[in-house]
Amino acid sequence: MPVQNLTTTVIKYKGPWTFVANRVSSGGGYSATTRAGASASWTFTGRAVAYVAPKLATGGFVKVYIDGVLRGRFNLHQAGSNVGLVIARFSVTNGTHTIRVVNDQAGARTTLDAFLTIR
Repeated sequence: MPVQNLTTTVIKYKGPWTFVANRVSSGGGYSATTRAGASASWTFTGRAVAYVAPKLATGGFVKVYIDGVLRGRFNLHQAGSNVGLVIARFSVTNGTHTIRVVNDQAGARTTLDAFLTIR
């Protein structure tokens, strides 16, 4: 089950995020921020979750947390743009969890296209 960027109200955003229209992207676009510490979180029920985002020339580093525990720091930089990439995926115990992505590089772009889950 996907939930997509700023086109849904179930993803909770902190800090400034904007919608970037892109017809190739899931849901017709993706969310982006350049503010360090800005975050997006989603509470889901399932046994696995994936973070989907584009990699861009302006991309930076993002930290991904599951239930408040840091699960990794990922690079969203790439010379050209590449949309719809699974940046990270995690298995969790079947139940309710929260995934949160946090911009970890001021001035560089953190992006979010969708979160996906397997129930």
